[in-house]
Amino acid sequence: MVLKPIHRVFMPFYFRIRLRHAERLPRDGPMILAPSHRSKWDSLVLSHLTGGPLRYLATDMQFAGVQGWFMRRLGAFPINTDRVVPGPIRHALELVVAGEPLVVFPEGTIFYYQPDEIHPLMRGAAWLALRAQRQLPDHVVRVVPIRLNYGERYLRFRSRIEVVVGEPISAIPYLALPPKEGTLMLTSELQKALGDVVNTSEEERYPAPGLPNRKATRMGEPDGHAAKAWFRALDPNRRFAIRGLHRLRPRWNLVLLFYPGLWLVAAAATLRAPSWPVWLLCEAVVGVSIHAMATLMHEAIHGTLFRRRAHDRWIGFLLGAPALFSFTAYKVAHLAHHHHTRTRRDPDDFLNVSPNRLVRSVVFYAWLVAGMLAYLLHVPLGALRLGTRRQRREIITEYLLMAGMAATAFFLCKRLGRIDVLLQAWILPLSVAIAFGNVRSWAEHALTRPGHPLTHTRTVTSNRVVSFLMCNLNYHLEHHLFPGVPWYNLPRLQGLLADEYRRAGAHVHRSYLGFLWEAVLAGVHGSTSSVAGEI
Repeated sequence: MVLKPIHRVFMPFYFRIRLRHAERLPRDGPMILAPSHRSKWDSLVLSHLTGGPLRYLATDMQFAGVQGWFMRRLGAFPINTDRVVPGPIRHALELVVAGEPLVVFPEGTIFYYQPDEIHPLMRGAAWLALRAQRQLPDHVVRVVPIRLNYGERYLRFRSRIEVVVGEPISAIPYLALPPKEGTLMLTSELQKALGDVVNTSEEERYPAPGLPNRKATRMGEPDGHAAKAWFRALDPNRRFAIRGLHRLRPRWNLVLLFYPGLWLVAAAATLRAPSWPVWLLCEAVVGVSIHAMATLMHEAIHGTLFRRRAHDRWIGFLLGAPALFSFTAYKVAHLAHHHHTRTRRDPDDFLNVSPNRLVRSVVFYAWLVAGMLAYLLHVPLGALRLGTRRQRREIITEYLLMAGMAATAFFLCKRLGRIDVLLQAWILPLSVAIAFGNVRSWAEHALTRPGHPLTHTRTVTSNRVVSFLMCNLNYHLEHHLFPGVPWYNLPRLQGLLADEYRRAGAHVHRSYLGFLWEAVLAGVHGSTSSVAGEI
């Protein structure tokens, strides 16, 4: 009773809600409503659509405090998406069998994308529909796709909301297939009804507000539709497999403990090294660890470490601090690079430094020596120019925090008479991290061919040791195609796309030494060979 005034009076007053194809919504019978998930307002928007209360599956982390009380009154009940227990699933199945409309958000959590882009779907909605259909042979269990399109990313008073009801999908045809295959095919059909996924990095579709929309600025360069057209041309099974690679696996986050631990162990070893070769090796290990932590900060930028953005944000800050990178500054600058890869608006492209060929050549070769040092200045300056007022405040705050951390470490070491600890455990190894970053970043886009998403970025497969030390960022072509795929799935993604690479002539090298030799000979105005056929 308390909620009726909310979805009948408050919702149409506070928002401008437009319903499209509401007649497609079944009036009765067993059904599962499968909407896109764009905001915490989604549940109330759906209640406004149906004119009454609904039952919802929601993640258990949202049931704390006042919000949890309100969600229970709204009809939600919790489920743990990391460790599924039978109770909530059994209850959800009972509701569908009893004919109560059940809402299942198939994306699993909230994703702030453009209206026509959907995160890879989980299989729960399809599984429930098929199980209910087996228990109701005389009825038709329907899955109703619903797209929630918001006029603004963050809703405010009188924001526009468009609710589009898709054609209900009957579960009956999929019962003839084996259970697993039927679930996969029904999920794929639901994905198609909601809209295809193209780029699923949470922030990729929302670059810094100071950036203009991407346009073709060089001869032969496509706009963002080229990536969509290429992805949709893939066969459905491959597209479904790619969607599955976007799933986050929290156990891989143990690497967040491994590299800081490796740093501490190697730093302690440098202070007790019996000879200079051992000392050099330990210094190199510390530098590689710092570089790896900065690479994991890059993963946090794209939201591929944790399911909660707040965790990505603050863990990312701690990971980037030893390498002197502000999380927010890097986020603003890096997403600008993703949004304008190999165009005149790309802040990381060598060709955009100067129109003078000599200057370009000097910058190109100097990058191997001092590239990341220059990048440490380039990132905050570019981010302060492109970011919003709030982002500028966050950038300044983060650099002040890093300065405070560094000053605290300096005064503690000075007070203890151990400045050598600061030098050997951090300052000197930074040169190794910088050299490592120089080579990696040089190989990512230099001497590639702009004009197509498969040719403007390079992958260097190298070996498993190098890949692990770089957290698979050497699979850079795969990362640019699908920034929402976590680092541990990038090699599998390359395997799925190998034949596409061969047809497009993608830049895939087997070793960094091989690439460096070609690049030094070619120069900034040349191009390296495509060796995608060797994949």
